Amino acid sequence: MTNWLINLLGVGYTLAWSLSFYAQPFLLFRRKRSDGLSKEFTHLNTLGFAGYTIYSFVNRSIDPMAVSVEDIVFATHALILCSITSFMAQYYPSHGNNMKGWSKLFIVISIILMPIVHFFMGYTKLISYLGILKAVISFIKYVPQAYMNFRRKKTCGWSIGNILLDITGAVLSFAQMFMTSIIYDTMKPFSNVPKLLLSLESFSFDILFITQHYCLYYDATMAAYKAEKYGCIGETSPLIVSISQ
Repeated sequence: MTNWLINLLGVGYTLAWSLSFYAQPFLLFRRKRSDGLSKEFTHLNTLGFAGYTIYSFVNRSIDPMAVSVEDIVFATHALILCSITSFMAQYYPSHGNNMKGWSKLFIVISIILMPIVHFFMGYTKLISYLGILKAVISFIKYVPQAYMNFRRKKTCGWSIGNILLDITGAVLSFAQMFMTSIIYDTMKPFSNVPKLLLSLESFSFDILFITQHYCLYYDATMAAYKAEKYGCIGETSPLIVSISQ
């Protein structure tokens, strides 16, 4: 019974987080433009999940209790969808929304450090580096998007459907780790630091984005979509309807 509950939570957060990655590329496809979406977010997200995918596969082979099968499925699927979103963000017109120099430098340095850490500190430290890199990126990737929403005073171009599914996944992910820890009387689930930080960071920023969309800039966002003569699924509907769409 207890294993069934843990597995159900795992499937739940994997499904919610996995579906969340479809919302943004779908919005890009519908609008045929990428203004309103931070290029820093898309590219940093891709780099972060590339590292997290490798981290998850290797750690699963070392300690199955620390990394679940759902983690592997989620990380691999996320990497594919993030790559697609990054390509679409570059392909569609951005109307001056270009990637900033600091993010390009961060990506280059992060990649260069991978072989350096492996050569001087060993394979184990490289895996730890990839996990921590994902956790760091999970924080800084949201900052440019939050600032862009603040500067534009609207969230047009940034999918709220992505955020609603993301916060659902964050809650279920943390619940699975908590239940596993209680049932098996072990702190090993919380030893997966990137996963833990990912849940907490996602939850915090999701609250911020929900506040921006529904409380601070809702009228301006709806007016912007109306001006585009574009019906945005999940963006123009009430909160509960947005989830179902």
